[in-house]
Amino acid sequence: KRIQQARREKQRMKADEKSVKEKQEIENAILLDTSVLIDGRILDVVKTGFLDRPFVVTQNVINELQKLSDNKNKVKRSRGRMGLDVIKELKKRTNVIVPDIKTKEKDVDSTLIEYAKEKKIKLMTLDFNLNKVAKVSGITVLNVNDLINALKTVLLPGEEFSVKILQQGKEKKQG
Repeated sequence: KRIQQARREKQRMKADEKSVKEKQEIENAILLDTSVLIDGRILDVVKTGFLDRPFVVTQNVINELQKLSDNKNKVKRSRGRMGLDVIKELKKRTNVIVPDIKTKEKDVDSTLIEYAKEKKIKLMTLDFNLNKVAKVSGITVLNVNDLINALKTVLLPGEEFSVKILQQGKEKKQG
């Protein structure tokens, strides 16, 4: 009995240590939505070193990207593959946590909102409606578009600048 009790105690202590470690990892993490991964600019931001926090990518987000990757529509298929590639690259550059969430919700957005609320972490999305719902729910939302707009160069009237056309467009006079 003593040996069994000692084993149980040891297992309980390991489980407690693991949960504390997970809690500390997730505490400063940013939850990523499918739209951010498909967009891909998050990878550029991470490469610059401005974001050095862990990221959380839920399994249902990965599943949604996989469904897109298997889509017959060429554009959707390439977007899904892009999202999966972004996750792969993020894993090389920073800590990416893929939590095992038990949920009855099929909707990815609902799951993300519930998870962000439960863990009290920030949500990064480009989805306009998810952004609004998350803010109404009391979740801090990070939007890559807002970041990009904040970093745009300001040009004053009368200033001159040059534009280099890198590639020919599909139609005449496009580039």
